[in-house]
Amino acid sequence: MKLIHQLKEKYRSFSAPVKASFWALACSVFQSAFSLFTTPVFTRILSQEEYGVYDQYNTWLGILGIILTLNLSYETFLKGLADHKDDEDSYVSVIIGLDMAVFLFFFLLFLISPSFWGSLFKLSPLLTFLMFVHIFVSNPLDFWKSKERFHYRYIATTVVSVLLTVFSYAFSIYAVTHFNNRMEARIEADLLVRVLIGLPILVILLIQGKKIYDRKIWLSSLRFALPLLPHYLSNILLNSSDRLMIGRMVGDAQVAKYSIAYMIASMVLMICSAVENSFVPYCFQKLKTKEYDSIRKNSRPLFICIALLCLGAMGLAPEVITIFAGNRYADAVPIVPTVSASVYFIFVYTMFSNVEYHYSRTEYVGAATLAAAVLNIVLNWIMIPLFDYKIAGATTLISYIFLALTHYISYRHIQKTEQFPGAYDLPLIFGIGAALTASAVLMNFIYPYMILRWLIVILSVAGAGVFYQRSRTRS
Repeated sequence: MKLIHQLKEKYRSFSAPVKASFWALACSVFQSAFSLFTTPVFTRILSQEEYGVYDQYNTWLGILGIILTLNLSYETFLKGLADHKDDEDSYVSVIIGLDMAVFLFFFLLFLISPSFWGSLFKLSPLLTFLMFVHIFVSNPLDFWKSKERFHYRYIATTVVSVLLTVFSYAFSIYAVTHFNNRMEARIEADLLVRVLIGLPILVILLIQGKKIYDRKIWLSSLRFALPLLPHYLSNILLNSSDRLMIGRMVGDAQVAKYSIAYMIASMVLMICSAVENSFVPYCFQKLKTKEYDSIRKNSRPLFICIALLCLGAMGLAPEVITIFAGNRYADAVPIVPTVSASVYFIFVYTMFSNVEYHYSRTEYVGAATLAAAVLNIVLNWIMIPLFDYKIAGATTLISYIFLALTHYISYRHIQKTEQFPGAYDLPLIFGIGAALTASAVLMNFIYPYMILRWLIVILSVAGAGVFYQRSRTRS
């Protein structure tokens, strides 16, 4: 009881921004965990082809969600809220009006020829239509969440997010077990929940603001949002293009297997994102006060921790896939090592990008992401027909290594131009990267030997602990 009381007192002492960040993180972990633990239900009920089509649907949903909304509910909206504090409600409804205008333009293009867009996305016209509806009802919810978080009002957004997650998955599980068109039923069940929540929020925000058009706000928002569009698209293409290309070049069943392998890496990525979100404010603060040794010392265990999680995902892949997807997805096991190693290099490039953001060198960020996305697409286009869909895991790893190296070059350039001595242990970072890449290659040869795999993971954890203790002694 004493511990609980101390934790409560500690929580009460947190500032509003810290509390908001805590609940945003907790909500994100809850949603990811809910998705993860319901995966065995869907992988066992849906066929591999159905699961593959569903994954492609979600991939296109992410891409279209950026194009049809210009991502107005993110940086553009937050900047606008800061600039329109005196007429916030009016600004919110005006920006939603711009969002609906952009959406309507693309929706009319869809209505002219639904079959053309369906064939372009390799989805039925019905699924393509459902994508448009999903985006329309979800975006007002994104605007509302951003507005609430801007003012650190975290309770309502947390409750709504949890309810949306629980009811969406509950309805989806009911739908796939009671209707014949299981894949469509899952999408429609999720959409029903979003309509019931998103439409009332849209109506409330429009009534509060009382207007949807303001020429000055529309133009300023477009000038801010459009240059960011290539960066947003490059990011999602880098994460998703492999699955789209596998679907077109090989088949939907192979997309399902690749997605399951990606799911295991996403478990590590979820933790990686949580670590990053907690470290970034600290990093910016120390960069501002030029306490570079502090960053170096405290970032070392983070790189080691992420690498160990990646190695653990590699070593335990056969067991995890059997538990969460079943033996039908055993072919996905060889993909896990390379995709898991990619997570480490994602973490590496985000750490370098913190320095780029601090010194306002954001032009490098978009260019690097675009180059990596193009590289990934080209490699997939060449390698998948020559080898197999499983090679997409290797092309993903190569692309993220390239992205990390590109940000490293930018980081070194900043060192020279800003007389910046550096904030990271570079030999450690690239030493771990080389070891993890080698492990990704070797792991497939030892998958038949479970005891050996588990022994390697245990010894790696012990060795990393010893290395970390020695590094702390030297620092």
